[in-house]
Amino acid sequence: MNELRPESRSQWRGRWDRCWSLAIAVLLLGCSSGEIEHAEHHDPPHRPERFADAVVRLGELYRERSGTADLPLLELPAVEESPIETAADEEHEEHEESHEDETPVGPAVESRDLWVWLPTLAAETDLPEETWNAIAAISREWQARERELAWDRLADDDATRQWWRQSLIRLADDARRSLDKTNAIEAQ
Repeated sequence: MNELRPESRSQWRGRWDRCWSLAIAVLLLGCSSGEIEHAEHHDPPHRPERFADAVVRLGELYRERSGTADLPLLELPAVEESPIETAADEEHEEHEESHEDETPVGPAVESRDLWVWLPTLAAETDLPEETWNAIAAISREWQARERELAWDRLADDDATRQWWRQSLIRLADDARRSLDKTNAIEAQ
């Protein structure tokens, strides 16, 4: 048989260990730097920072598209900014500046994106799981309606407009609760 000699086996083992070490090092270094670069420029400029901001913008888009003022706008309390500037603040400013030259998206794209992002933004709050499930269901329902009726016709369909309005009222209540919980935690 072709049995490896002891010195060959140890040489083979040393080469094998070095290959694995090199492969792991390359993967770790390659993945970490790529993730950082990718994350810095991944979010489009119209992606809101908070769930409540998305709900406010969806309400504005509803009012613009439907041409009615039958939905009161959700008014958000001002976000208190720390007097101390952090590295995260600097990164945020740089990120905002990197989007200054970008062409703004139209209301159809912005609305679609906001509805898709709602569950993710809601997951970043302290809302209970049942509320998140309801928000995710509303998001899926809107996406299904938008696939069925193009953006241009969403506000023309009475049933869809009524559903849209009721959903935004529900989302505004959830947004207020998320802000109340956030403010209570920050006050402690």
